[in-house]
Amino acid sequence: MLRLSKLKEKLAILHYRKKFAKKQKHIVWKNSKWKLTWDIIGLTPKFNITCPFCNTEMVLRHSRLHVSPELKEENTHIDMAYKCPNCDYFIVFGIPVPPQYWLYILNLRKKFGMGLIYAPIETWAKSDQQIIKERLQALGYW
Repeated sequence: MLRLSKLKEKLAILHYRKKFAKKQKHIVWKNSKWKLTWDIIGLTPKFNITCPFCNTEMVLRHSRLHVSPELKEENTHIDMAYKCPNCDYFIVFGIPVPPQYWLYILNLRKKFGMGLIYAPIETWAKSDQQIIKERLQALGYW
């Protein structure tokens, strides 16, 4: 069941990337480190994100549409969270995006029944149960 939902997720991402790549609205984007993806993910880095502790390539944990309540629509941004599959180091990048793009991604996510957060299915080498067991053993349980 997990593989089927992961496959559906990948197909949806590819479908919308292909469909809207031709219809990209003319938005001024002056960020040399991140690329607009025009899909439910929102952004992708133009650089490799590696863990500063174990030098492992980090994976996307979630993408969150965010706006500061104090600044209302003047500070629309996407929080891109990455996690190290080896040591569990976690980092979040807050990237400002144009309000039109922010609303576009929000509407796209709503079509899939999502809210502000897109969390891809994790593909860790170990099962969740195994990871939890190891962490509990490290804390002195068992």
